Amino acid sequence: MAPLPRTTRLRVRPGVDFRATSDGGMLVDTESGACFRLNRTGVELWSHFTEPASIHTAMELLRRRYRDAGERIESDVASLCAELVDAGLLTPAVPPESPR
Repeated sequence: MAPLPRTTRLRVRPGVDFRATSDGGMLVDTESGACFRLNRTGVELWSHFTEPASIHTAMELLRRRYRDAGERIESDVASLCAELVDAGLLTPAVPPESPR
C-alpha cells in the first residue's frame, strides 16, 4: 500500500454503499459483496469523499476537529485513504475536461 500524494483527489467509487452502525459504519461493495468496517472517525473521513476532495482537504478538516491528535491525524488519514483505494472503495477523481 503506497502512500498517495496529499493533492490526490478521491471520490467514492460507484457501486459502494455505506451503512451506519452503532459504532461507525460499514462499506459494502455491491459488485463483489466485500465489506469494510469503519470506526466513527473513519466515517467522518469517508463522508468527505462523497464529492471529489483532496486528501489534504480531508486531513485539514479532521485536524481542526481533532486538535489533540497532532501529526497522528496525517498518518492515519493517509493510511486509511491508501487502504480504501487499494480495496477499490475510493477511486481517484478525474478532473473535468476543460472546454476546447
